[in-house]
Amino acid sequence: MNSTVAVSAVGIVVAGVVGPALSGWAARRADAQRFRREQSGKRRDDLRAVVDEAARLLALGATNIREIREAQAGDHAEPSDVRDWASNVHALQQRLLLRVPASDPVATTYQDVRDALIALDRPDGQGLEDAVRDFEQKRMAFLSAARTSLESAVS
Repeated sequence: MNSTVAVSAVGIVVAGVVGPALSGWAARRADAQRFRREQSGKRRDDLRAVVDEAARLLALGATNIREIREAQAGDHAEPSDVRDWASNVHALQQRLLLRVPASDPVATTYQDVRDALIALDRPDGQGLEDAVRDFEQKRMAFLSAARTSLESAVS
């Protein structure tokens, strides 16, 4: 009878204390993992929005630089939308750096594109067509790095 009482007591303790404690721990752990995945997904969506805006801005790069050069050559003021575009390109880099580290391929390739845009704006630099070709290559490298980053698995 003592062994029956002991087995019953152990059964009650396991069913009433250990089982619910393990179950609660597993549920908390699963909730924490789900929360981290959701946060990672939200960060990726935010990065996607910034990358989309970068792609939109950079698509106008060569055209806007040509407009700036034409305005400078004709001693005209550059159009206000082009001036706004140039400041948006710089501000977007800052927004990007809030989302990824400076060493991330997305950030480094964006910096390369921005440097190529600055080179396009220098009339004493390389020829315009060579500078545009360099800019387009760097823009495609940025888009490729961004695509790779956005396609990686959410952990």
